[in-house]
Amino acid sequence: MSGHTPASFDRIDALVVGAGFAGLYQLYRLRALGLSVKIFEAASGIGGTWHMNRYPGVRTDCEVVIYQYDLETVWKDWTWKDKYPLGEQIQAYFRYVDHKLDLKRDIYFNTRVTAQNGMSLHISGTFRLQVDSSLSKPLIPNIKDLSTFEGRCFHSSHWPQEGLDLTGKHVAVIDTGSSGIQVIENIASQVRHLTVFQRTPNLALPINQSRFDEKEQVKMKETDLYNHIFRRLPQTFAGFLYEFQPIPFTSATTEAQKLLWESQWKAGGFHFWLRNYPDIFSDETVNREAYAFWRSKVRARIRNPALHKQLAPIIPPHPFGIKQPDLEQGYFEVFGRENVSLVDLYWCYRWYGYTWLQRRLYREKWKNGVFTNIGMTTSDFPNLFFVYGPQAPSVLANSTSVIPRQSDWITDCLKFLQDNDYTRIETKRDAEEAWRDLVLEIASKRLWHKCESSWYTGSNLASTNTRPVEMLAFSGGLPLYLEKCAEAADNGCQGFELS
Repeated sequence: MSGHTPASFDRIDALVVGAGFAGLYQLYRLRALGLSVKIFEAASGIGGTWHMNRYPGVRTDCEVVIYQYDLETVWKDWTWKDKYPLGEQIQAYFRYVDHKLDLKRDIYFNTRVTAQNGMSLHISGTFRLQVDSSLSKPLIPNIKDLSTFEGRCFHSSHWPQEGLDLTGKHVAVIDTGSSGIQVIENIASQVRHLTVFQRTPNLALPINQSRFDEKEQVKMKETDLYNHIFRRLPQTFAGFLYEFQPIPFTSATTEAQKLLWESQWKAGGFHFWLRNYPDIFSDETVNREAYAFWRSKVRARIRNPALHKQLAPIIPPHPFGIKQPDLEQGYFEVFGRENVSLVDLYWCYRWYGYTWLQRRLYREKWKNGVFTNIGMTTSDFPNLFFVYGPQAPSVLANSTSVIPRQSDWITDCLKFLQDNDYTRIETKRDAEEAWRDLVLEIASKRLWHKCESSWYTGSNLASTNTRPVEMLAFSGGLPLYLEKCAEAADNGCQGFELS
């Protein structure tokens, strides 16, 4: 079935908002509990952020062997093409998951919850592309006169579903986060000229993309390796198949340090981040050593030495790894192309906040006056893109390792409520405060506070948000997080009010 729009339906036991990776899994788990479950999804199809993000080059940032459901009924007949699959592969995967688990019959598309009052839900059938999770909601920078821009202007999360032909166009890309890197890498050879507006240098790591051999996947399934992989993930600090080094950087010899970093760099992906020495997150001197290694590798790839200080400065914009590194494949080489320009706005942003772009553009000498002090014109610069990508959950770990465990906890909790004739569960205020204190205590031992703008702390929204800037995500590792979840469940939902 293709899903449907709600008119009326019989009583349901559970409503899931959003048909992304987590929502689909939660639907599957609650069905297994014998509950009547429905999903309300604002978009027109399944996949969550993978349905909405159709910009060029969109792909996963972790190896796909762990970026999938740990359900044997799903993985045993599915074959991946790439180690880090593009969005088209992920969308095909979700269609396959729907086919295997028959999910769409319980999903209402083009539907959003507009208000909730007690047990009464007010819904709207109006189609709107929007994600209501805390870390994937699109952020549109407050740029003066943006509404007067006469060319085509897109946010990466609202990229035209039918695609966009940029051949021969003059294009500007604002911001160089994960989505920005992917867009830039993929359109640089297509457009006539590309101007990249960089607020902060991206300390990206090489992805080392490769094909995922089909015969290898068959062998992994036949030897039950997949099940071992999925059981291993929650045992590691970050929910990946590798761990930090067992000793700190300061205890390793110079030779061991050099050889380890070279092997991690060659492996690609997050290896240099999450297989590194643990004290790169707590010792600023050690962190500078790791950054210096990163800088030496990156500068060797930048053809124009004049861009070294913009793309890989001597003094890092923030400690390495304190913002999740993005993954790239040829990003730094892009700036060696004659049709690519970099506009560095780091100091403008620090001085002027969200007015940085407009102030800098007034000073730029664009051909044919693309930007003027009375607004923006389309002359030679008809395309403008804002690029912000999906983010991770409130635990600093691989999201696909966290989501099934959170979903299982919720499912078990609902069963507990059923078995004990409870109809309501709410957290206690003292339990919330205790959890916040734990999050802040763990974070205080690391370098998170050294980053001026990060969604880990909410500092990226400091100019528009009145809440305190403090660590928002649990950084104590996945095993400790799951231990705390289990403690609450094993003690009769300790920390919750039941009625």
